[in-house]
Amino acid sequence: MKYLDYRENRKHGSFRFPVAWYGENPRTPRYLMTFHWHKEYEIVRVLKGTFPLSLDGYLYHISAGECIIIPPGVIHGGTPQDCWYECVLFDPAILEVGSNHISTPLLQRIISREEIPELFVWPAGSMIATIAGHLSEIMTSRPPGYELAAQGYFYLIFSELIRSEVLVPAEKEKLNPSGKSVKKVLDYISEHYVEQIRLEDMASLAGMNPNYFCGLFKSFTGQSPLSYLNYYRIECASEMLAARDITIPEAAEQCGFRDVGYFTRCFKKQKGMTPSKYMKQSF
Repeated sequence: MKYLDYRENRKHGSFRFPVAWYGENPRTPRYLMTFHWHKEYEIVRVLKGTFPLSLDGYLYHISAGECIIIPPGVIHGGTPQDCWYECVLFDPAILEVGSNHISTPLLQRIISREEIPELFVWPAGSMIATIAGHLSEIMTSRPPGYELAAQGYFYLIFSELIRSEVLVPAEKEKLNPSGKSVKKVLDYISEHYVEQIRLEDMASLAGMNPNYFCGLFKSFTGQSPLSYLNYYRIECASEMLAARDITIPEAAEQCGFRDVGYFTRCFKKQKGMTPSKYMKQSF
């Protein structure tokens, strides 16, 4: 049973409407955003508090009312600070459905991901943040015809990005080029976290010596590879326990912990409470 994916292989939305909305707060199981990447665009909008969000090793502080647009393939994650936030994920191919007669060459480059937006935090009151707010509202209320309204907001967002001249060629994006090696390790962790994983295994997979790999991995995630492996395992376990369809020893074992006592200590350190108390919460 795999509850989290670093490279999210799951489909966001449906085949006909590849869009999904997620709302998180300190009481939801997926509140902490484990580092991951996917092929869709993602808009992260903060409603309350602050979200220090890392994207390919660069840190952005997003405050209430602000948002950021994450291009496909970017490793991102972070620990919100008393924060309520929402995410909208979408495949840019939705922009070409029934619209070939108005598609410009630039729009086609966006759809094919040849052009991507530079990473900026869009302030509260800006056109991008305002449109993102309307988009989230329509995705949560879902009135009849909301799919058409959402598609319209995506067009508005990209028209504003084009007007603002912040699109850059993907091959020249200002992101950390070492991300490919880290992605490979994150993919491996997502598939094998139940098993014993050594630092040497991860470093070998990245094609680096352990010391250099530790430094590189920490520059992306803020933690050493082994510390982050435990962090990821605890997040998987917390989702299992939130569903209340599994015992604590079973969750520990299925998340790679061979000792329940050690699992309980790690869980309490990360979540601020024991696994049994966590299960008693209402989500």
